[in-house]
This record gives sequence, structure tokens and C-alpha cells, in this order.
Amino acid sequence: MTGENRLTLAVAGGRKTQSIVDACADNSKRRLLVTYTTTGQKELRERLNSTYGANSVEVIGWYSFLISHFVYPYLKAKYPHRTVQGFNFQYAVPRGAQEEQRYFDPQGNLTRAGLSRLAFHLARATAGAPYNRLSCIYDEIYFDEVQDLTGWDLELLKALFKSKLTVTLVGDIRQSVYETSYQDQKNKQYRGLKMIGWFREQEKTRKLQIHESLDNWRCRPEIIELANRLFAGNNKLSPAVSKQTEEYEHQGLFRITPNNVASYVRAHHPLSLRWSANCGKELQKICAFRNMGEVKGLTVDHALILPTDGMIQFLSSGISNLKEQTACKLYVAITRARFSVAFVLDDDVQTDQLQRWPTP
Repeated sequence: MTGENRLTLAVAGGRKTQSIVDACADNSKRRLLVTYTTTGQKELRERLNSTYGANSVEVIGWYSFLISHFVYPYLKAKYPHRTVQGFNFQYAVPRGAQEEQRYFDPQGNLTRAGLSRLAFHLARATAGAPYNRLSCIYDEIYFDEVQDLTGWDLELLKALFKSKLTVTLVGDIRQSVYETSYQDQKNKQYRGLKMIGWFREQEKTRKLQIHESLDNWRCRPEIIELANRLFAGNNKLSPAVSKQTEEYEHQGLFRITPNNVASYVRAHHPLSLRWSANCGKELQKICAFRNMGEVKGLTVDHALILPTDGMIQFLSSGISNLKEQTACKLYVAITRARFSVAFVLDDDVQTDQLQRWPTP
């Protein structure tokens, strides 16, 4: 008998992580919580510890999950001459590499690109032993930020769906700014925003129940309206709805010239965001910049964004022709803020979407 498998697709500010924390109130089940990023793991642990006390539920990263429950116990079944030496996150598997060369670097460390594939084939070589072992240790496994999984990760999820475990997935494909492996080409037709197609296929074959939540409890309506425009051309993504009704003295969407950035930062202490460390060097003495893709999960009152040229075109026209990853990163940046989002723009940029700050 298989477990009940569920997916919650919720927009930014949809209380995705909180839903996992709330589910852990029932301590009659043995649970494992898995998420890809170290930021996500830290947030889960902090929320769980503040709610239920230290070490109340086990939280683990995706790579640690694969190594601990698939590779370490069963590596000898397929590669008796190998041991788990370490994990090489940076190693690029050479083109044309043979199977074993995909899994191990020259020093014998496990590779990021080959880890999920190795885990899958070890499970197959042992007649599904890792899935049976997991079901003896846990009743439920939660995968937070599931949009970060890709390639052979999806094959492992399908196998877990058939196990005795209850598997719960939580994520927002609009926040597809990371991938567990950029080299893994398995299931490449489901990368990024196209992952919705994979979810629908699992639903159609009754392996997965999907619940979609479009309510955003974080951001003011005007912020959500701007974020929705980023994906207005994608008919598979429904627009989010703001449930934020709190008023604040500084709220809305703003434009700021570079020479007013210092005074804005002093006045409102925003989270300052840019594309990468190569951007905004002339402002970095004023702004404690963070990269847009690194702030998933954060909530702040105000955000200040240094837009790229493509983002400026979007702000000018109101129409998004942005590349998928750019749209996702801008979506993450915009939806961090509860009350206001400001963009650094030169005076000659034309846009009707943003108020000037300070007011002329």
C-alpha cells in the first residue's frame, strides 16, 4: 500500500514553509523535512525550534538526504571497490564521461551532477531497499522548495510516490532560480517554469494530489500586480491575489534616481538587491547589496532594486519579454517586500508604473 502524496503550489507570501511547521504540531508521525538551500534549512529549523523546541523535527539538505539514505548504505551493492570519500559541489563532469565517471571525481568524491542518478540506480540495484528503509524510519517526508529539484531528482520522487511513505511537496515554480544540478539533462523538458507539466502528469496518473494556493499574505496589492505582470503571458500560471491589508506610512511602487539612493536608504532602510556582484559597484558603499536569487524566504518592509536593462524595459512597457530565469529572480526580489518596492532608474527612463521619490 502506497502513501498519500500531495503537492502544494503556493505563490510567494503564501505561507508555504509555515504550512510545514503547522503540520509538525501533530507529533504522532515520524517526519523528515528536506530542502535544497542552506537558507531554507536554516529557516525551517529556526521556525520549528521557536515553535516546538530544539531538535523537534529532523531537517536535512537534498544532497545530505541522498548521501545518507541512498549512497552511503548501498554504494557497495553496485561499486564494491568504492567508499564515500566526500562530496564535490563544484566539479564539472567531462563531456562524454562514462557512467562511473559521472558519479565520482578523480579523487573519488561524489559529484553534484551525478548524485541523483547514482542514488536512483543504487535503489534499482537493491530492489528498492532505500525506499523500504526510509519507510521504516519515517512516516512522512516533506520536500520544501520542490521547484529546485531537477533531472534525476524527479525520477527519485516518482519512486518515492510508490513507497509506503506519505510524501508532501511544497513550492512555487515562479521562484525557480536554483537547480540541484545544471549538468543533469534528464527530464530537461521540465526545467524551470515547465516543471508544472511534470506535476500535472503525476496528477493525471493519480500519483499526486495538487492543491494550488494563490493568496499572498505578505505584499500589498500594487506589489502583487507588478509581480503578476512578469508571467502574464504564461496561461499555466494563475495570478496571485494580495491578502495584505495593513497600511504603512511609506507604501507603493517607486522610482529613485542614483543621486537620491543614499537619502532613500537612510529614510527607509530597504533590503537592497542587484543581479550580481558585478552590478551597482558605484552604489555599494551606500547599499548593502544582496543578489536577487539569494533572498528566497525573506520578508522585509521595503525593497530597493537595481534593475538590469531587460528589467528596465519591463518597467517602461509593462510587458515582460524577460528570459525565464530573469523573470523568476525579479519575482523573488519584488515579493520580498510587504509595503514598498523602489527601483533605481535614471531620469530619462519613461514609466507610468512607478511614483517618483522624493515627490517633485
